[in-house]
Amino acid sequence: MPLHDLPKNFTTANLPFNWIDYVQGALGSEMVQIDIPIDEPIIVRAPLYFERLFSTLCKYDNRTIANFMIWRIMQNRANNLSQRFKDLIQNYNQTLQLIGNLLESFHELLEHADWMDDATRIVAREKADFIQKKIEYQDDIMDDEILNEIYQNITINADTYLANVLKVISSISADSFLFLRSRSLNYVGIGVVIGHEITHGFDDRGRQYDKDGNLVQWWSDEVITRFDTQTQCLVNQYSNFTLPELVEEGLNVCIQFNLDQ
Repeated sequence: MPLHDLPKNFTTANLPFNWIDYVQGALGSEMVQIDIPIDEPIIVRAPLYFERLFSTLCKYDNRTIANFMIWRIMQNRANNLSQRFKDLIQNYNQTLQLIGNLLESFHELLEHADWMDDATRIVAREKADFIQKKIEYQDDIMDDEILNEIYQNITINADTYLANVLKVISSISADSFLFLRSRSLNYVGIGVVIGHEITHGFDDRGRQYDKDGNLVQWWSDEVITRFDTQTQCLVNQYSNFTLPELVEEGLNVCIQFNLDQ
């Protein structure tokens, strides 16, 4: 397409971009000024990419975009940075790999879940594929004033799911999880915790919500019956466990309301 058509096809009203100045500036320099005719043919190898680029950029504020660009530059040039930055990127990538491996193993478990029918298994796969990896957080999340401003128009109900976000409680954020150990220790440490949290989206509570967090019953009645039958074995087993010092009080290990754990 000609150069003058770039602004028509690859920009938005909310995010104008001067393609002509950009192309001429990119091909020239401070010492050499290049004047490219506006009807010069331009080969756009990935038009769909540029169409989506500007619509995507309009969804985020300038700070988020700047942070993303800085991060990608640092990630790309990690070999030129100090060892501290190299370690950070390596640790981040290893954590992503750990989560990816756990999700892959979870997919294998879904294939061997004999209490699921094929229709339920398909939806379970889709939900598993939709799980987003969230590692660390922005400083804003600890700023009460900013959070209050963001959520001032939202009525919070403790019984309402806002989204399928798995939260790691503070009691398991011990020092042993702050640093990456050997791969084996990582998998039996934080790996066990992450794997456990993944299953919550597919237990007797997670089955009530779809991949988008909407209240939807995606298990068939037959699947629910099979699940209840198999978990009843655990209920019966643990109901027979008692603590000697509490026998007089008639207390035992109650699993009926903790099957998801």
